Amino acid sequence: MIEHTDEDYGKWQQQPQQILAKTAVSLPESLKLEDIFNTTVTDLRNILQCDRVIIFQFAPDWSGKVVVESVGSEWTAILSTQIHDPCLGESYIEPFKQGLFTSQSDIYHAGIDTCHREFLATFQVRANLVIPILKGQELWGLLIAHQCAKPREWQPSEIELMQQVATQAGIAIQQADLLDRLQTELRERQQAEIALQQLNTELEQRVIERTAELTEVNHSLQQYINQVEDLYNNSPCGYHSLDAAGTIIMINDTELKWLGYTRDEIVHKKYVDLMTLESKNIFYQNFPVFKKQGWIENLEFQILTKNGKLIWINLNATAIYDEAGNFMMSRSSVFDITARKRTEEAFRQYERIVFSTRDGIALMNINYIYQIANQGYLTWCNKSESEVIGNSVRNILGAELFDNFIQPRLDKCLAGETIQYEKWFDSPNLVPQFLSVTYTPFRDAGENIVGVIVSLRDLTKLKQAEQMLELQAVITRNMAEGICLVRADNAVIVYANPKFEQMFGYDFGELNGQHVSILNYATESVSPEDVNQAIRSAVLHRGEFSYEVHNVKKDGTPFWCSATCSVFNHSDYGDVLVAVHQDITVAKYLEEVRQEAEAALLQKSRKEHLLWRITQGIRQSLDLNAVLNTAVTEIRQTLQTDRTAIYRFNPDWSGDFVVESVGEDWVKLIGSELQKNCVDTYLQETHGGRFRNHEKLVINNIYSADLQPCHIELVEQFQAKSYAVFPIFLREKLWGLLAIYQNRAPRQWQSWEIELLEQIATQLSIAIQQSKLYRQLQVELQERKQAEATIREAERRWRSLLDNVQLIVVGLDIEGNINYVNPFFLKLTGYTHPEVLGKNWFEKFLPSSFQESIKVVFAEVLDHNYHAYYQNSILTKSGEERFIAWNNTMLQDSEGNIIGTISMGEDITERQKLDHIKNEFIGIVSHELRTPLAGIQMSLGLIKSGVYDKKPEKSRRMIEIAFLDTNRLVNLVNDILDLERLESGRAIVEKTVCKAADLMQQAVESIQAIATQQRISLIVTPTDAEVWVTGDAIVQTLTNLLSNAIKFSPADSTIHLSAENQTDFVLFQVRDRGRGIPADKLELIFGRFQQVDASDSREKGGTGLGLAICRSIVERHGGKIWAESILGEGSTFCFTLPLAAVE
Repeated sequence: MIEHTDEDYGKWQQQPQQILAKTAVSLPESLKLEDIFNTTVTDLRNILQCDRVIIFQFAPDWSGKVVVESVGSEWTAILSTQIHDPCLGESYIEPFKQGLFTSQSDIYHAGIDTCHREFLATFQVRANLVIPILKGQELWGLLIAHQCAKPREWQPSEIELMQQVATQAGIAIQQADLLDRLQTELRERQQAEIALQQLNTELEQRVIERTAELTEVNHSLQQYINQVEDLYNNSPCGYHSLDAAGTIIMINDTELKWLGYTRDEIVHKKYVDLMTLESKNIFYQNFPVFKKQGWIENLEFQILTKNGKLIWINLNATAIYDEAGNFMMSRSSVFDITARKRTEEAFRQYERIVFSTRDGIALMNINYIYQIANQGYLTWCNKSESEVIGNSVRNILGAELFDNFIQPRLDKCLAGETIQYEKWFDSPNLVPQFLSVTYTPFRDAGENIVGVIVSLRDLTKLKQAEQMLELQAVITRNMAEGICLVRADNAVIVYANPKFEQMFGYDFGELNGQHVSILNYATESVSPEDVNQAIRSAVLHRGEFSYEVHNVKKDGTPFWCSATCSVFNHSDYGDVLVAVHQDITVAKYLEEVRQEAEAALLQKSRKEHLLWRITQGIRQSLDLNAVLNTAVTEIRQTLQTDRTAIYRFNPDWSGDFVVESVGEDWVKLIGSELQKNCVDTYLQETHGGRFRNHEKLVINNIYSADLQPCHIELVEQFQAKSYAVFPIFLREKLWGLLAIYQNRAPRQWQSWEIELLEQIATQLSIAIQQSKLYRQLQVELQERKQAEATIREAERRWRSLLDNVQLIVVGLDIEGNINYVNPFFLKLTGYTHPEVLGKNWFEKFLPSSFQESIKVVFAEVLDHNYHAYYQNSILTKSGEERFIAWNNTMLQDSEGNIIGTISMGEDITERQKLDHIKNEFIGIVSHELRTPLAGIQMSLGLIKSGVYDKKPEKSRRMIEIAFLDTNRLVNLVNDILDLERLESGRAIVEKTVCKAADLMQQAVESIQAIATQQRISLIVTPTDAEVWVTGDAIVQTLTNLLSNAIKFSPADSTIHLSAENQTDFVLFQVRDRGRGIPADKLELIFGRFQQVDASDSREKGGTGLGLAICRSIVERHGGKIWAESILGEGSTFCFTLPLAAVE
């Protein structure tokens, strides 16, 4: 952020006004937007002291490019860069259209989208200030300031300045568009006049027949011509047209005013006769080129006014040719550049003064690089011009002097101060000199500081000239403005610079000695002396005073100035007032034009908005009451009336107010006794009175409108002082009235308001007719809807049944191609509608083994409606076969023609698999039950027969066999019941946190006796793992696995049992040293009644269900179980269970 002193801040405050005034003044002088914008961004960057200022113009897709730029040399230039910010969407565009701005002090802490921050970073932006530029209501572009070096807090005054400059830029754009339209309209008018002359003879008869119509057209055309002529004559630039001989045939008022002639005096005069001899030579040199190429730009020359005064003009001309290509005439636009020429001459004079003075004068830029140095300065430096210009002050004067003394003062000057000091200098001239040194800020045309003017005066002999040197510095600093020195004691002018004399229309030196009041504009109540006295008093009281004053030129022309006046002590005159003047007449005029244009645009906008809202209401609603309420509300709010109402006639021509919009301070007509008491019998008696003839009634003041007393009394009950009434027709019949009332005071109804209300009454007529037609249609549609509702409901129920039934539904045409499938079919087969519809059923969806037989069935269904029920396989998209049981029926159209079939099928694939599993299970269980039962039957039979009565050992052996087979039978039944309970979900699973070591210990204890009997060692690996399980079920699983390991392990071998923590589960392992399991049986053994070897069930015992039970238990706990084995080395059974912490 730039820091300023109080004094600097005061000067800084003047800069926004200067840049705004400069921008405004530049509008009539140059309508080239690029020139105006380039000056504007340069001035803005110097005022704000920021790193970059750009103007960005939007394209229709909200991309765009940088059209002008002012950027510091150390930062990347982005002029003409095509930019598209993907984050610039509705969240930014709409607020910009509303005139809002964005200010970000640091893009890394502003809370903006990452994509937008990265986008800004590509242009080295750290802080930015973005102001929309609006061309009327259109978002034209953006005025953007960038701070690249570091974050920056944008001040309210800086934001306000940017907004004002953006407003001026919008005006400049509109002015440029206005000029383009003006030139286009002028060309169109000329072409129209030529065309009208050619068609005059042919149109005479038609003119007679259509006089009434053309009268209205001519009136509109005349209004258009008047508007064009008004723009033409009041343009800030001059316009004239010359014929082929160079004779003036048309000229606007602006140029007439410059020349001092009347139109009659100058029309038919040769334009070249107004030129000086030198200007004629310039004209004749350029005229042949002009006729050949058809245009000429920026031709400058002098012409004489009627009173003999010379003025400079800048001319742009266009040639007009006939159809044969012959030069017919020319049209020219001219600008009075006399003021600019005088400024240029004054500048040249000052330049001669600067370079001829014996004082040392130099100009350096903001980087301390010499730009200009006069001979006096070069002599003091003891350097040549080539050694100084382009070199730095530090190099010329030495590092120690520059760093310690000169640079701090130059920096203050660049901040806006005028620095003056006196000092003995020993170098670079090596001769001691006592110099008076002045550093003056050098400002560009926009009052932006772009360098420092250094002036040196040798006071060794001329110290007494110190005050004159200071005055010279003031004059030099402000020489681009009008400056006047006035004695404070008697108000006599002692000096006026050329710019000041030119501004007021006086010759060189003519103002010296005159009383300053001759420059002030007088009114009937205030004299010039009064104005001057007020200004002098304010300046002397404050020391410095800025003001706007109405001045008068020598020829009596009044004009406005912006002035700053301060007190200065002069060695000869004592206190003098130094007044700096700027002509702001054009800015004042443009402000008035802008205000008038804004008022016209606002009026047009209000009118269009109201019509649009009412039209939208009519389009969006067929509810007549809603449309009428919307209309009266919008009218009252837009036209700012106190009451807007709609009155409807009854069949007997009585009537009532049906809708109204009324302010809170006024009585309501609807729903009150007032409406019943205020009966206008005139309308009933005359069947609508004048309104039947499409007449309106507009009363600006009821007391001055020559109304009957009874009528005034009636209106007074409505509290109205002014009103307007417009008829509303339904075709040719008067339907009602649109009435608006002003209650607070009489009102002068404007023509545009009356025209608007007539248009609204017409729109309301359309709405009423539309509502009537809608009511008729409603009756017809209601009857049709009732008839269609029954059909739709039947169709809905049928389609809902087909779409939601969990059966396959397939419709085929007579060729066997699919024309309908329901969602369940698509879900089952994995196809989509496009993949199915139109495809042949037999070729795409049936296995080849079924195709021919099903074609026969299909033909029989079509011929005889036979084969109502059958079963066959179909193919899914993945190639899987599904077995379907079908019910079929033949389809016929309304005339009885067979059009295809509809089939409903049930997927019985899983049912068939279950039947197969059930049959297999019954067979296995029957076998497993029959074997022990046969053993029991045989043992008990032998005992019963008495064969072993005398052989107790044999008898005891038979009883043991029966006991073992009984245990086997009980175990088998228990395993079957456990497995069924687990797989049916009826087993109760209550999980708790269990220590794996405890579970393994319980399993080992339950099986230890068997292991000891088989001489097998059980080794448990210690563990601290914990699991979330049903303890008894896991102990059963471990017991089954240990039992299996014992059965298939040789004597004197070892079985290892362990549990290890993994990432999110615990891994249990039971490892034996048995015979091993073949790889193809590792998965099979977990099935029901499965053994590696069929003889194992007889030799080893077991039901063949143990591992199936283990799998079911583990999977119900969310784990997995598997086996790993190497034949001849042993097997490892593994399963996982969830960690307690994970659960």
